[in-house]
Amino acid sequence: AGRFVCATAGPRLETILAAHGSGAVARSREEGSTLLNVDLGGGTTKVSHIIKGKIQETTALNIGARLIAYDKNGRLVRLEKSGDRFLRDLGYKARVGEKIEKAILERLGSRMASVLFDMLAGEPPPWSDLFITPPMNGLPNVDGILFSGGVAEYIYKREDTAFGDLGPLLGKAVREEAEKRGYRILDSSEGIRATVIGASQYSIQLSGETIFVPRPDSLPLRNLRTFVVQVSWDAPIAERTAGAVRNTLTGLDPEVRGMPFALVFSSPPFLGYGAAQELAQGIRGALLTVPPADRPRMLVFEQNVGRVVGEMLPQEWSIPCVDEISLSELDFIDVGAVVEGEGYVPVVVKSLAFGM
Repeated sequence: AGRFVCATAGPRLETILAAHGSGAVARSREEGSTLLNVDLGGGTTKVSHIIKGKIQETTALNIGARLIAYDKNGRLVRLEKSGDRFLRDLGYKARVGEKIEKAILERLGSRMASVLFDMLAGEPPPWSDLFITPPMNGLPNVDGILFSGGVAEYIYKREDTAFGDLGPLLGKAVREEAEKRGYRILDSSEGIRATVIGASQYSIQLSGETIFVPRPDSLPLRNLRTFVVQVSWDAPIAERTAGAVRNTLTGLDPEVRGMPFALVFSSPPFLGYGAAQELAQGIRGALLTVPPADRPRMLVFEQNVGRVVGEMLPQEWSIPCVDEISLSELDFIDVGAVVEGEGYVPVVVKSLAFGM
């Protein structure tokens, strides 16, 4: 789609892509439900917590089917660090080339499944490097759980062929653990076959009346990756906003640090001036604590509060604020310079499209 480029997919972006590709985000939006999408692959497991079609939190863990692999004779041909961690946790020591019994592999799959659901319940991790990205907060009740990724084929019993790894055993153990803990397992029709099939693009013009452009050279900006900040609008708004911004920035993939991005803020239909000021205070407080290189290049708001917020930020930051745009986590945005004599700003929004 023209110059639309998504160069790097780190764990967080992969988690978001999985939640959209499995259909979990669309289903949550259509049903108004709270869902978990658990994407189980060869080396990692990626989890999204979705409420009414919006991804609230994500996490990624070192749990996967290919952390251990063996040949037709049952001899280890691959043993990743995390696989070795799980084995030692069970009291076993193993090396590549040694034979491993099926009973041990079954215990290993069960242990991975129980640790996964312990982490979803907010339990402390059994070792420090289990998480790849920060853990989620303890989850409230959810309406259902969907699975995607290669292991999901075994969870949903769409596949029974063994490929010399933990896939079948891990899939069986995860399904049993989910049922034991009372999760409602929802069918995922997409499985591992869901993919991004293209990109859509649309252009709009924003009035200069409510947006904030600190300097003429602040624009244009191109290919800003968007990150949605989920703000609770209960008092105290400033404190909750600051916490939400910090959580979003903490969760950024290392691969995208230093790349230009925008923070996107949803809001209630009617956001009063006082609440907008508190919103600005929270954003300012959070961004004061991060290095300049880690600050967003732009702030985007659904309601027309761009100027209010922008005028309360330190002017040396030179962060443009635009409003009355609704964006999602997988969008990219181009914002042109203010059109002389017209007073508006051209904006191009680029979105990934998923096959269903």
